[in-house]
Amino acid sequence: MVANAYPDSTERGRPGPAVAHPEPPGLRPPPPIPISRLRGVVRALRVEKGLSINDVMMRSGLSRTATLDLLNGRGRIACGRLDSWWALAWALEVPLSQLVAALDDAVGSGDGGRAASADAGPQPGV
Repeated sequence: MVANAYPDSTERGRPGPAVAHPEPPGLRPPPPIPISRLRGVVRALRVEKGLSINDVMMRSGLSRTATLDLLNGRGRIACGRLDSWWALAWALEVPLSQLVAALDDAVGSGDGGRAASADAGPQPGV
């Protein structure tokens, strides 16, 4: 008979209950992504360039609903996918790295994006 590969298995050879392994010391999960920073940067760039939501929508290829939901943090696309943010960066004629730099700034400041939340939060009719 073959030796049991699962030391905490039952007699029938099925795996037993999952054993909780302690987290290695010093390992912490990353802070939450401050999506409000991305929204704030996109909003500021849109206003700076004098673009309407329709302009951004046409240039990005995103639907009006998807664009508004993404920029206002609503609906199923509230956080957005990378390709949606890429499309917005394309529409604003800036590199995606310029939008993502806002995340680095938020994490680097240690506030997890909370400083920008007040001024870059969801606003109807962006």
